[in-house]
Amino acid sequence: MKKFFGIWVLAATLLLFAFPAGAEDVVSQAGKGKVNWTQKVITFTGDGAPNLEGPNRAMNAAQARLGAERAAKMMALRQALEVVKGIQLDAQGTAGDAMQGNAKIAASVQGVIKNWSVVNIRYYSDGGVQVDVKVPLDGVLTQAMLRPAKLPNDVPKPSDPAQAVAMTQKGEKAKAGAAPAQHPKAPKAAQGPTGLIVVAKGIDLKPAVAPKLLDEDGKTVYSADSIEGDFSNGVATYLNSQQLAMKNDLVASNPMVVTAMKSANGVDLTISKTDAEKVRQLAMMSPVLKEGKVIIVTK
Repeated sequence: MKKFFGIWVLAATLLLFAFPAGAEDVVSQAGKGKVNWTQKVITFTGDGAPNLEGPNRAMNAAQARLGAERAAKMMALRQALEVVKGIQLDAQGTAGDAMQGNAKIAASVQGVIKNWSVVNIRYYSDGGVQVDVKVPLDGVLTQAMLRPAKLPNDVPKPSDPAQAVAMTQKGEKAKAGAAPAQHPKAPKAAQGPTGLIVVAKGIDLKPAVAPKLLDEDGKTVYSADSIEGDFSNGVATYLNSQQLAMKNDLVASNPMVVTAMKSANGVDLTISKTDAEKVRQLAMMSPVLKEGKVIIVTK
């Protein structure tokens, strides 16, 4: 067991390299997991030790490894909720704060976090197993945190970890070979702005699921309430490069660019009256804000 825990410490350190993120990606810590606000995924780890002692111990190496892998997946599922709770939801607090104050949000989040994917499994010589898990941030999870009442009826209800693992494995088989989801590209010949880029360089900013754009009077220009549909693009995507933001499929090929003046709370951004009027006009003449085609540049 000592050997297993020693390996676990080493593997936890190496986890930083298990999910490569570009230098332009915006990444933050959330509990024992990480949130990539550019790729819009949450990643974390589950560990399982082989059962080598007691009356229910494994009878052979293969059985021990299978049990350890199952335990690692179940632990990952249990940890998922704690990781999601640590995510900054909006200027008022974390997803955990919202879940604590709203039973419907708590139930909805618990019902959807089981849709995670195992992206890497490591097997160790002592029978220990470690799994790296990925949960998409946009889509049903964001909707569960912001509009749980509008979730589709077929969203799975909370269940015990063993059942959730079985559902996940079944879903992974069904989705095998499917092409990865991508942000829809704007038409090359699109008329008018095809998205919005908010440049927030030099502002001490904490990425959040549902940031707001405010005018100089503190009135809301853009927020989660602007989104129509299922939050497939989320509310905003974060990037550390304006140059790459201009080329990003989410807002290409002709994004409107505005500059943030400040952030009073470290989450929401204030833009000038002139830029606020431009954004309001954009909301009236184009669906891009309703579709969450917004990028915030932080550096």
